[in-house]
Amino acid sequence: MAQLKRYLQPYWLFMAATVLIKFLGAVVELQIPDLMEVMLDEKVPAGDEKSIYLYGGLMVLCALGFLLFNVIANRMSGISSGKITRAIRHDLYQKLSRLSARQMDELTISSAESRLTSDTYNINQLLARLQRVGIRAPILLVGGVFMTLKMDKVLALVLLGSLPIIALVTYLVTKASLPLYTRQQSVLDRMVRTVQENITGIRVIKALSKTEYEKQRFHGVNAELTAVDQKAGAVSAISNPTASLTLNLGLTLVVLIGAYRVNAGQMKPGVIVAFLQYFTMILNAMLGVTRIFVMWSKGEA
Repeated sequence: MAQLKRYLQPYWLFMAATVLIKFLGAVVELQIPDLMEVMLDEKVPAGDEKSIYLYGGLMVLCALGFLLFNVIANRMSGISSGKITRAIRHDLYQKLSRLSARQMDELTISSAESRLTSDTYNINQLLARLQRVGIRAPILLVGGVFMTLKMDKVLALVLLGSLPIIALVTYLVTKASLPLYTRQQSVLDRMVRTVQENITGIRVIKALSKTEYEKQRFHGVNAELTAVDQKAGAVSAISNPTASLTLNLGLTLVVLIGAYRVNAGQMKPGVIVAFLQYFTMILNAMLGVTRIFVMWSKGEA
């Protein structure tokens, strides 16, 4: 991954602009629950219709601004990641074309094809995801925690207790999936080599009546690739249900504890509504970070 730096340098200004736009979109998104809390706890009980319409309009403007900023930033991330990947693929092709016959035999043509296709695609997806989710998620995470602490410190403890669970699952999933993706890449190289050999030697295979043998050989490597891919996908998929379970349990605790505090007069109902939105934002951001780590493990593999 350290070799990517020289490919990122020509686009650092463009990527910095993408980061700035993403930052503005995340900041605007964080204002929506806060505006809702003020409207529900102060303006609605007071019957101030003008202020209600004003805050409602501000929420709509924030939603539109959040949508606009994210659409622009996502398009910019797609442009920069595409150009960077194109440059990587171009240099990789040039380097492969300069290899000697002995070096190519050691690397194998199937492995070279995988480097040019699947590997560069994974890099493209990683770069795009880093600019889209990798910037937005930490801002929502830190900003959401700050806003929840400002609203109610007791409910914020529920949130802070949920984050280490997801962080631990992320670490374990990344650690377990890395060797699986490494093995998947080697099996994929073997399958590409098998297909290439069948295409190149089709006449010899038919002449020697080895069609069924080659079918069985392909089915064997294909079944192995399927098994490895399913196992890697199953390990990576643990993060989603774990985060969803943590999110739902946390939301339940927020409503339960918030109801007791509202009945005791220690907080207002609007805080619960706003807190539920912040809670969802933060844990979804944490889930986005887990996906980044999974994709990073694919790139390392």
